[in-house]
Amino acid sequence: MTRADEPQQVDGLLPSDAPYRHLSVSGPADAEGFEQRHRTIADALPDMVWSSLPDGTLEYVNERTVEYLGRTREEVLASTGDDAVHPDDRADFAAAWQECLRTGESFRCEIRLRRRDGIYRWHLARALPGRSPEGQILRFIGTSTDIEDQKRVEEGERFLAKASAVLSSSLETATTLASVAKLAVPFLADWCVVDIVGDDRQTRRLAVAHRDPTKVEMAWEMYRRYPDDPRSTEGVPIVLRTGEPLLVTSVSDDSLAGTARDEEHLQFLRDLGLKSYIIVPLKARGRMLGAMMFVTSDSGRLYDSAHLALTQDLAHRASLAVDNARLYQEAENAIQTRDNFVAVVSHELRNLLGVIVLKTTLLKRTTAIEPGPARDHADAIQRSVERMNRLIHDLLDLASIEAGQFQLDREPQDVAAVIGDAFEQLQPLAVQKHLLFEKKVAPEIASGEVGSVFADRERIVQVFSNLVGNAVKFTPAGGRITLEAAPGKGEIRFTVSDTGPGIPPEQTAHIFDRFWRVKQPHRQGTGLGLSIAKGIIDAHEGRLWVETRVGEGSRFHFTLPLHEVASVSAPPE
Repeated sequence: MTRADEPQQVDGLLPSDAPYRHLSVSGPADAEGFEQRHRTIADALPDMVWSSLPDGTLEYVNERTVEYLGRTREEVLASTGDDAVHPDDRADFAAAWQECLRTGESFRCEIRLRRRDGIYRWHLARALPGRSPEGQILRFIGTSTDIEDQKRVEEGERFLAKASAVLSSSLETATTLASVAKLAVPFLADWCVVDIVGDDRQTRRLAVAHRDPTKVEMAWEMYRRYPDDPRSTEGVPIVLRTGEPLLVTSVSDDSLAGTARDEEHLQFLRDLGLKSYIIVPLKARGRMLGAMMFVTSDSGRLYDSAHLALTQDLAHRASLAVDNARLYQEAENAIQTRDNFVAVVSHELRNLLGVIVLKTTLLKRTTAIEPGPARDHADAIQRSVERMNRLIHDLLDLASIEAGQFQLDREPQDVAAVIGDAFEQLQPLAVQKHLLFEKKVAPEIASGEVGSVFADRERIVQVFSNLVGNAVKFTPAGGRITLEAAPGKGEIRFTVSDTGPGIPPEQTAHIFDRFWRVKQPHRQGTGLGLSIAKGIIDAHEGRLWVETRVGEGSRFHFTLPLHEVASVSAPPE
């Protein structure tokens, strides 16, 4: 017989084993009252509370468990417990339970439990082992906390991150949206359908996604035989007209019958097994782009407001991707149209200029013996023609650079020879303006110790011409222009410096922009030279930049990667 002052065994929810050894009661009456109080507390908790033997046999469940499962307490206690667990989670649940028995640690597992209406929701199941004084596990006392909403938010964020990556991976609208539709199945839907509004304002189905290819074909067949009526007050047409999302939490057979156009159409709809659906519009900048429809069927899931919010977020991201792709295509078309126009006009202008050059040459020959106004006019015409030819050439270069079609004929080039060619060709330009023209080449370059650059020689000379031409334009008579070449780390740095007025700081950020000119009076130009020079150097994988100070002149630097390092051996003794 047990003494009254000894702790008593408390059966059920709170045993007097190891975790509860500090709890003591004076007798059976106290024990019964003690247990009842704690069961009352457990029944008031929002979580499911339970206790079980090590083999999983349930000893106790609280009122929340009975309410959630939709069974009587006796039915729950007579069950194995895992029959409420989602079939896909039972193996993980059993493995976690066995691991807990093996290690003696607390139990923790995320599982889906079937609610009374048949819907599975995610729960976090946790339990602590109750031990005998000898350390033997006698039972577990645990809780199951509904984490469906938290899980849905976390998984939704991961899904949206994946969808954003897909949407940003391509500018092909059809391919991208079809990929997103596949991504939505089965995470967000059993079916996903995408419709797009074309430039002709007609709606066409872009994608249908389902895990079963035969069902996808069935859906396409239904669409071919029963396309959406644009005047319909249901489904995609009403969403496209109003721009508002549509949430249907449960699809009844009566609603299908009311939608069907005939018995065959109704059978199609029944075969699809529609349970719930959401349709969200795709729109951007006030323009309706299409719609996405998410449907549940085999899974039995029913959509709610949280699902609607997630699909709207996805639709917003998809809309931006579609709009960006459309804008990009429009820009590409505009650029192509411009390039075609420039090419055609340039060709025609060159033909006309060719005639003018020919006639001007003949005119100069006839007036060669008696110089006078006619000869002067012919010279002026010829200079204008040359300038027009240069402008046409620059426009064609700029168009090819911006289109990414700029062609280079690159070969290994001797550095000293390249800068020598540029100096020789451009010297008359500086002399004509009464400028001192200098060339400074580092000794290791002049001696051939430094290797070659892999470059298009004619294009690099063109860069020098544009930079020197710019310097000549702004450097007053008596000034100095210098060409330099010096080795760097894996590259050669070329410099064109002048003693001109320099460039104000607020203008240096724009000097390589096309059609931009330094704001100085009495200065003419197209604003293309520096932009083209930068395009040429970029195509060579080099860099072009400027250092300038008002009143002290400017220094334009550009680099070209070294092609090879020359091998210089010592002369034999």
